[in-house]
Amino acid sequence: DYLFFSSGNQVLAIAAGSSGAPGEVARFDATVTALAALPGGPLAIGLDDGRLLQLLSDNGDTRELEAPGGLTCPTALAFDAKGALYVCQGSSRHRASDWAADLMEKNASGSVWRFDPATDAPTCLAQGLAFPYGVLARRDGQGVVVAESWRHRLIGIPLSGARPEPLIAKLPGYPARLTPAADGGAW
Repeated sequence: DYLFFSSGNQVLAIAAGSSGAPGEVARFDATVTALAALPGGPLAIGLDDGRLLQLLSDNGDTRELEAPGGLTCPTALAFDAKGALYVCQGSSRHRASDWAADLMEKNASGSVWRFDPATDAPTCLAQGLAFPYGVLARRDGQGVVVAESWRHRLIGIPLSGARPEPLIAKLPGYPARLTPAADGGAW
């Protein structure tokens, strides 16, 4: 087991229980904006370069994922239990590093995408979101929970195509970065 994390344009890893220094897994020409690991599968990497998402295999091979209109602002990534990849695009107007401009302009041009694990085909699950900045696949496989930062809330987005529903509203600050907790909740 490894803990993967980023620092600038590097993806690093450290073995569970290790007291040694982390090792470099990959280096890119742009800052890493989001990571997601699939146990026994690829590592998904979002970059602040306005290009494609990268999938890095165990042997170091990379392949790119592309969505219609591009994914210029990947802010959060998550895999579900079946290997589908969920991607938050914070804004269609700005890169992730330009989040302050997006906030000051009061934009709501973000979206959430699902990439099929068998074909890498993208499906847009929701649009018009105010900087989605965290995503968590639901354990029941029926959708995702998304942190919609500029609206200070968590929303549920079903896979069925139904409209997103607010789950928790009026949160203090700007919610972001969701990860599952051992008790079934989230951090």
